[in-house]
Amino acid sequence: MIAFDKIPNARELGGIRGAAGKTIRHGLIYRTAFLVNASDDDITRLSEEFGIRKVIDLRSEFEVGKQPDRRVPGSEYAHIEIVTLNGHLFKGMHDCFESASCFEEGMAKFIMSPAAKMICDGFYVSFVDDEECQDSIHNFFQEVLATEGPLLFHCTQGKDRTGLCAAFLEHILGVSREDIMKDFLITNESYAHDLAVVGEHLRRMGGGPEEDMCRWTLVGVREQSFLDALDRIDNHYDGMDAYIKNQLRISEADIEVLRGRYLV
Repeated sequence: MIAFDKIPNARELGGIRGAAGKTIRHGLIYRTAFLVNASDDDITRLSEEFGIRKVIDLRSEFEVGKQPDRRVPGSEYAHIEIVTLNGHLFKGMHDCFESASCFEEGMAKFIMSPAAKMICDGFYVSFVDDEECQDSIHNFFQEVLATEGPLLFHCTQGKDRTGLCAAFLEHILGVSREDIMKDFLITNESYAHDLAVVGEHLRRMGGGPEEDMCRWTLVGVREQSFLDALDRIDNHYDGMDAYIKNQLRISEADIEVLRGRYLV
């Protein structure tokens, strides 16, 4: 993980083992949470220390409109909206936060709501199956392919939409499923404090196992939800390679470009 003042869940893909005994190059691909609250020092580091040349924002228009990113000098900004049908239910979340004393209490209130259960039911599978989401991830890869310098991509917490895009990119680069899962689960280390505090609020509110499942899904990441999506890809789309080729429309030529650029 990379420590910033106010950009959580930040890390790079560099150093992860890829295809043919190679590894992903350091200093080229970064994933984080949103840049809304980034400090001046954070922005300076992204620009000067990391040399970011493109920021790809995966949030919805609604999210970007309410909380636009701070811009990184010297970088291009690209907005690729990734949102499923049930993702629109997040628009009602702000009511829970407005009546709460802190973020963790607001999240706990939302988790206790029926909308949260609807979101958490088949969470990542909904992204995998949604054709508009597939188109958006295709567009994400077009932005990656068009960027030769260091790039950063993010959603809000840098875990779900960001995590899925990272997983597809890592698979293309030959990363094993085990190592993809390891990278995916690092999020729970980043949000360990939030997970614990939201859990305390839920216990006081009378939350049970279903609410606890939502806590892991919405505050951190839940391994089983990700495995469900991988199983869906394997069983319904003939595996990850076929899904990337047919649903995400990433060509063999594109894959060769990505491997040539990012593997060493």
